[in-house]
Amino acid sequence: MMLLRSTAFLAFAALITFLGGCKRFVSGFDQTPGPVTTVLLHLQPAINQETGERIAVDAATLAKAKQVIGKRLSSAGFDAFVISPQPPDRLTVRCKALAPAQLEVFRKCIAITAVLDFRTVHPESDSLLPAIEAKQSILDPAWTILSFRKDKDTEAAERRLIVRRVPEISGVRIKSARAVYDQQGWSISIEFDKIGGDKFFEITRAMRPSVDRFAIVLDGQIISAPTTQVQGGIAGGSCILTGKYSEKEAREFASALNNPLSHPMKIEEESTK
Repeated sequence: MMLLRSTAFLAFAALITFLGGCKRFVSGFDQTPGPVTTVLLHLQPAINQETGERIAVDAATLAKAKQVIGKRLSSAGFDAFVISPQPPDRLTVRCKALAPAQLEVFRKCIAITAVLDFRTVHPESDSLLPAIEAKQSILDPAWTILSFRKDKDTEAAERRLIVRRVPEISGVRIKSARAVYDQQGWSISIEFDKIGGDKFFEITRAMRPSVDRFAIVLDGQIISAPTTQVQGGIAGGSCILTGKYSEKEAREFASALNNPLSHPMKIEEESTK
């Protein structure tokens, strides 16, 4: 078990407003009087994190997205809505007219894909990045540049790192995530599947303690880039992510990791009438 510390998590919960669990869609919604908010969602093709292959939206993807969005909206307090598939790659969501604040929560429920991955940080990232930005060096195509997730730490939000283009451990290797509490406060315990656990051991075994880093990436943005304090690799197939979490934030983060969208989604149309 490994303790990963980061201050890059501080505003993560502001982006996620849902917990696990799903309420039943309210029947008879179409007969409910009053204005209605209608949102058309468009699922985008995904990229296989391990192979780089483009994955199109199919009927199974659409059905899964409907289920996940239903869970998110229900747990965020939206208890009267209808989600209708619009093949091949769209969903329509109808609910009682939303106030601006409610609409913002609604958008956040949809916007986050919640795909977590782990990538090695280039050992010379700090010195190589300025040279690449100044066009004095060329970036190897096996690597890419990612920014830290924007949060309350404005200094961290400006940081960027060179990381592996293809993640060593993709989100599909996360078996479960749960909020836990100890003497240091709330954190998120992540358990990998067998392949993910073996890869995590392999990555950390190759790292120099307190020197080399690996990036924890959420939806294409870095949320942490810790080192390891363990010589010889971290076995056990699990790790702990720590930050300044409240209980609610920790549970929301864990729920997001347990209920990710397989494909990115964007709001294509939005109306209230």
